[in-house]
Order: sequence, then C-alpha cells, then structure tokens
Amino acid sequence: MKNVELQFYDAYKNGDDLYFSSLEFNGLFRYNIKARKSELLGSFPKEKMLSKTLHRRIVFFDDSIYFVPYKGKGIGEYNLKTKDINCYVFKEDEVLSFSNCYLFNDRLILIPTNNIFPFMEFDLRNKRFISRVDINKNITDKLGSDKGVGFDVYSSALIGQNEILLSVWGRNIVVEYNVISGNVQSFEFDDDLCIRNICFDNGKIYATELGLYGFVEISLHDRHFNRYLLPIKGVKELPYSFLIKKDDSVLLVPGMEDCIWEYDFSKSEWHNLGENYPKNFERINGTSMFVGYHVNDKMITFYPRGGNGILFMGDNIGLQSVACGNDDYAGIMKKCEEERFDVNNDIYFETENRTLRHFVEHIQSYN
Repeated sequence: MKNVELQFYDAYKNGDDLYFSSLEFNGLFRYNIKARKSELLGSFPKEKMLSKTLHRRIVFFDDSIYFVPYKGKGIGEYNLKTKDINCYVFKEDEVLSFSNCYLFNDRLILIPTNNIFPFMEFDLRNKRFISRVDINKNITDKLGSDKGVGFDVYSSALIGQNEILLSVWGRNIVVEYNVISGNVQSFEFDDDLCIRNICFDNGKIYATELGLYGFVEISLHDRHFNRYLLPIKGVKELPYSFLIKKDDSVLLVPGMEDCIWEYDFSKSEWHNLGENYPKNFERINGTSMFVGYHVNDKMITFYPRGGNGILFMGDNIGLQSVACGNDDYAGIMKKCEEERFDVNNDIYFETENRTLRHFVEHIQSYN
C-alpha cells in the first residue's frame, strides 16, 4: 500500500515535532521535521472516524494542545505529559464550527464561521463552554435589517487588548467587537470593495477580495483604500486565500492559484516567490493551496492543504512531504470500516463496498 499524504489546517510546534489533526479522517499525528517521519498518536473520542476537516485552529496552554473544531462536536485536547486525548463537547448532538480563536488569559475566544453558530468562550481551567449569543445579536443589530441579518466570518484580526476585527464575507463591511463587554461597531467602506480575508497592522487593514488578483490596503481611520494589483490576470473566483503583513511587505498567499507573491512597499514592486518553489512541489487537489501557517523571525511555514507537503520559506524554500505510514493507515481504515457498518451508528453509507480494499478505493475516490 502506498503511503497516504496528509493535509492539515494548523499545527503546534514543540522542538522538532509538529502536532496536528488530519483533514481526511479523525487522526491526531506527530511529525518530526528532522527525521521526516509521522506517527499516529490516536483519535479524538466522541468524534466520528470518518469525519473530515475536524479542526481549524490549534492552541497550546498549560501542558496541553487544544484543537478548535471546524466541523467537530467539541474542543480536542492532547496532554503532552500524560499523552491523554480528550474531547469536550458543548451538546452531544451538535456540530460546532469556528473560523478562528484567540487565547485570553485562561480562556479561548472562539469566532464562529457564521451566525448559525454562537460566539463562544472555552474555560481552559474548568473545561467548559460559555455561550456569547449576545455578540451574535449585537452584530446582527448593528448590521441592520437592510443589510440582512446573516453573516459569514471568514477571518478575523486582533487589533487591541480586547478588540477583535471580523471580516463579513463578500461584503464591504468589517465589524469590531470587544470580547469583554460584547459591544460592537461596524465600519462600512466603498461599495466597490468585496472583502474576504483580513490582517491588521499599524492602523491599516490589508485584505483579499473575491476574484481580485491582488490586495487592498484600507485605513481604519479615514476609510481611504488603495488596491495593489498583480502583474498577471486571471478569472478564478477565489484566487488568493489570505495575506501576511511582514516588515515592509505583504505576502499574498494562493487559494485556487498556485504561487505566493510578495509586494515590497519600499520598492513598489511585486516578486513571484512561486518561481523559487522546489521542483517537486505540486498541487494535488482542487482546494485552497494554503490555509494555515506559522511565522517566526526567520521563517514562514505553510501547512499542506492543496499541495504535496509543508513549505518552509526562509532564506531558501524547502519542502517536506508528510505521509501516514502504511500500518497506521491500515489501522485507521479498519476503524473507519467498523464504524461504517455499525448498525448502532448514526452514519450509514449505501454502497456495495464489501472489503477493506474496496472501502479504501471508495474513500480515495473523494480525495
């Protein structure tokens, strides 16, 4: 059996080890960068083995790694000392979906993907959820009935000690809320703007837009904006997923396009960093090329989503493929098959797959 490449949204780095949750099934992994080897640590209890895109963000607190759900029932926890894996659910029959989180003292501030789900906090000491539906109400009230009460929060940015800025998907509006008081204010910009992902630096919002081959710089003070367009043209609806502000430049990170671009403000010029990709780096699926990343002083690490490995971007660009070993994968697929044909399970698939080999081929047909 061929090794199966792993994709993940986020990771926690501890020395040379990366801890992450697989996007293809319920699996917690550790990957050693020096040894270039992955190890299956287990699965998250209370979650289905066949669950995809379980977790969106990862946070470390007090000897434990916490996994924030994107399409999961609860907050996952892996204790580095005891090696225990836990899952804390809000309600047994509900799925939670968060686009981002922030660590405030001993609480996680949880940002929902849309207002179907409540804003929440998670008390890391007492392992309990605190619902903040007041924030949902304050935001919908602020947007007003003429703007529609529905909203999707694709991204967010911390802009003060207690203030978080939210992008409202595909609109010309951002919302600021105070995590303590729940107070909300909105900022409406030019009708021409169609904001997707945001970051914030020194009083300015840097944003991608739907369909835009470039990015926009917006002053939060006077709401003036400038667009910086790439020297290429395209027609993809979601060409660039997000951006990173670093020193005097912006990195424009691809969604459905492939290449990372850098805009240097000091020289007013673009650089195509994709020209320096390792020769064996390639797209392996039709999703966003990158979603998660980690920045330190010397390197930006991009985690694999649409590509065939982790991209390390420093003085040079390196690539490491992260694969699930044959034995680990066979064990996972066995558990998946057992869950799939369990008559007491609330998930049932009407297919004619009778063997593990057929089942693996069936799963792979969707990847």
